[in-house]
Amino acid sequence: MNNKDTASRTSRDKTISIIISLALALGLWGYVIARVNPLDSTEIIGIPVQVLNAESLSDRALALVSGGNATVNVVVEGKRTELGKISASDIVATVDLAGYGVGTSSIMVNVAVPTNVALKSATPGTVDVIIEELVSVEKPVEIVYSGTIPAGYEVGFLKLEPAAIPVSGPSSLVNQVSSLRLNLDLAQITEEGHSFEATVSPVNSGLTPVEGVKLSTSEVTGSVFLCETKEVELHLNLEGKVAEGYGLLIDAPETIRVRSASVDLSTLDSVTTEAINIKDLTQSQTVPLALLLPEGVEVADGYEELEAYLDVQKSVGTTVTIPASDVLFRNLKTGKQAQAAFDVITVTVSGPESVVQSLDAGDFSATIDLQHTEKNGQATWPLQVEYTGKDRLHRFTYQPNVVFVLVTEMTEPEQ
Repeated sequence: MNNKDTASRTSRDKTISIIISLALALGLWGYVIARVNPLDSTEIIGIPVQVLNAESLSDRALALVSGGNATVNVVVEGKRTELGKISASDIVATVDLAGYGVGTSSIMVNVAVPTNVALKSATPGTVDVIIEELVSVEKPVEIVYSGTIPAGYEVGFLKLEPAAIPVSGPSSLVNQVSSLRLNLDLAQITEEGHSFEATVSPVNSGLTPVEGVKLSTSEVTGSVFLCETKEVELHLNLEGKVAEGYGLLIDAPETIRVRSASVDLSTLDSVTTEAINIKDLTQSQTVPLALLLPEGVEVADGYEELEAYLDVQKSVGTTVTIPASDVLFRNLKTGKQAQAAFDVITVTVSGPESVVQSLDAGDFSATIDLQHTEKNGQATWPLQVEYTGKDRLHRFTYQPNVVFVLVTEMTEPEQ
């Protein structure tokens, strides 16, 4: 009996020792874990935010303008040993564009971290995105020339293929594109012409490149010539008459410049417009001028859009008398004197009432040119009357047109 009690007690002591050892081991393990591998947190900076369902925008003719390159800073927590294994590539941040349309939206950022750590925070928690309509607009191809050319010359007869190119992208970016530019060296352009192939780039009105748009093609071909220029008179081809009781004043260029690489411009002194119909006009209007140009001739730079203003006003009439004493004799030979054999010149005038009502003889000049007078005596000479007023008239006529003039030797005054 004593032996059994002793064995039982020994077995119980061993069990207690084992339990105590396990407890000590667990306590030591907890101590080590708490001290050597404690809970901690760390911040991972600049994690790219992935955009989900971006393809759904293009399916709806929409485009993401802003918010596609966002990043977030993430704080995760966990055991120190686990945190040491985490890198930015283990964390996924996303925003989902599904269901969003045109405008500015603030979308929550979803962050996924590995299972051995926990997400503590993500900054910022949202991303502001801007979505716009996807548009396509044709933009003109324009050339920027470098270098110089001789005075009196300019480039012309430009041909471009294509002359305009569709540009697509978000509406705000496409609207910034003013033209598609290419560069050409003037030194390469001659009167025989210069053919070229070039790459164009989209630029705004300040010639700054516009990013984020697509061109249907960026390659163009063309040709251009070095042209001589010349100033020529411009004649308006008027058809018909304005309505009865109305008068017409025209504001239009008297001269323009033209250019050519193949035509001798020394023989060209004037060009005429296509017919301008003024029949029965009672209202003023501005009309574009289309020119009848010889083959191989075109308008020079700055004259591409010509127009004339047809000032149509009710016309009133009056008469003005100029005394013969106001007539000026021109080119009278030295030692001779002349006397007009008439009393007055009658000028019949029509024009705007505000102009006509204030006219007098001082608004006209009357002259007789006696340049070829050799002999004394009376002879007929053409009379020239010109309007010298600042405001324009519709028309004027005068009588007489031819007058008698008596030319005699100049007599010495009696002493």
